Amino acid sequence: MNEGFSLTIPAIAALKTWCPSDEDLFVSLVHQILLEKGTSAHAAQTFASLPPSLLQGWLHHLNGWGTMQQATMIKQRLAVVASASQASLPLTYEGNRVQNRLIDVAITESPEHQQEGMRPFIWRGAASAYWHGTLAVTGTALAQVPIIIGAGAAGLLLTHALRRCGFTQVRILEKEELLGGVWRTDALRDATRANPFPVALHQQTLGAAPGRGEEVLTFLHALARPFPPAHQGTCYGIIPGDLNHRIYYRDRQGEQEMVVPIVINAIGVGEPLHPHRPGKMHTDVTPEQAGRRWQHTLTETEVRRWHGKELVFVGLSNATFAMLSQIQRWNRQGAHIGYRVLTHYPDVSLANPTQRVEHHGTTYHFYRSIERTHLLRVAGDLAEVDQAFREARDGGHILSHVTAWQRGHQTIQATCEDGSQQEITCDELYTLIGYGPQASLLEEMGLHVNNHYLGAVDMDYDGEAHRPDATSPYGRERVSPGYFCFGIRNSFNPNEVLLNGLLFRLPQLVASIVLRAAEVTARQQGGRV
Repeated sequence: MNEGFSLTIPAIAALKTWCPSDEDLFVSLVHQILLEKGTSAHAAQTFASLPPSLLQGWLHHLNGWGTMQQATMIKQRLAVVASASQASLPLTYEGNRVQNRLIDVAITESPEHQQEGMRPFIWRGAASAYWHGTLAVTGTALAQVPIIIGAGAAGLLLTHALRRCGFTQVRILEKEELLGGVWRTDALRDATRANPFPVALHQQTLGAAPGRGEEVLTFLHALARPFPPAHQGTCYGIIPGDLNHRIYYRDRQGEQEMVVPIVINAIGVGEPLHPHRPGKMHTDVTPEQAGRRWQHTLTETEVRRWHGKELVFVGLSNATFAMLSQIQRWNRQGAHIGYRVLTHYPDVSLANPTQRVEHHGTTYHFYRSIERTHLLRVAGDLAEVDQAFREARDGGHILSHVTAWQRGHQTIQATCEDGSQQEITCDELYTLIGYGPQASLLEEMGLHVNNHYLGAVDMDYDGEAHRPDATSPYGRERVSPGYFCFGIRNSFNPNEVLLNGLLFRLPQLVASIVLRAAEVTARQQGGRV
């Protein structure tokens, strides 16, 4: 028996105070994972009958750092993490989002996470590369046809990984004619990308930022080059079942429906968030009145048009800094474009952008933290972003402590935390506060939305969708078997909407899709599907 592998006891087993015996380690681990997901006995037998070498490869290399993370690190760190987050220590694993988040943090903060047998390039919610190995899948399981909704970064990464496993019939349903999702748009293709770590998937690589967005598109197209064409159609509804999901979509022939055992929802970043952001900055401004919602490249024509004018930006986001760096560059070349930025961040946070600071009982951390891998914040570790921020801050262009704003005729009225109000000239408005899928669409797709503003959904550690009306916290009653999410916000891994975060989740997702494919095959052979 491989001694290093014998140390890899499932986190789930530890949380259930259950550990397999050394004698039946491989079979016990397989049954533990399948039992936790409520998988059928037929599928369990399929995997239990695999040679130990294949079992070791599957458990260790693909699911070994999530479901199968070392129990010792969970035992050592989970109580500390739970205490710091004011959450109770879960004595029994129930699969809820609080426990999943605690497990993620415990894995990150354990000093053992870079030991031999663990992936040294994993951080919390981010990874630089997908494990180089390929899962051995039986031919009968490969006959299943996973359906992926969306051909953005998430959909293309997953399609590539599944095809490497042998799922050559995997299909993509994409609403646009071309692949690449949001990276195909001018807003991101011509912008500066911000991935803090290198990205690698098998033979394709993408260096760490800085770099241009078009390099991401090139990376994705290289992954997609062997794919058959995606089916162009717009998915507008999914009714989850038990390995029996109904997908409703529209294509050139009209309304369509298909029933599939395995579906992966990878619809992408969605649309600009509503201007009224609860808990941040309030407004009555509608999305139609919010001005420009995406960053873009400033052309010479636009620069001449805005010479001597005032631009107002709502939100201190990476998209905002992509615009500010261009304005500042043009101004150094002789243009005169005025600008103001409205933000809810307090002065103390802007003065210390790399630090965690307290203000009126709220913790702020303006720049993202590479060490703690909170990657959704401002990419101040990039020189271009840091320079744009400091020039705007030190030049008095940022209005902080804003709690509300309204749009008038060529003006913006801002209300600050102390009740004071300012009227700002506005010749062009940009509201750049982030993006997310519409909650109503997610619900039509059968997902349980836990944050309607951001479009975040409930899912399991491997991306399998949680059932909205679950009556039991265990196994099959907790999830919608065979219905997965990828690249959609969730509460325990906010980085999943980013390239590095997608790679972090990819091994768990692939392993569980293979599990469900084997289960479908076993059930079909047993005559129960």
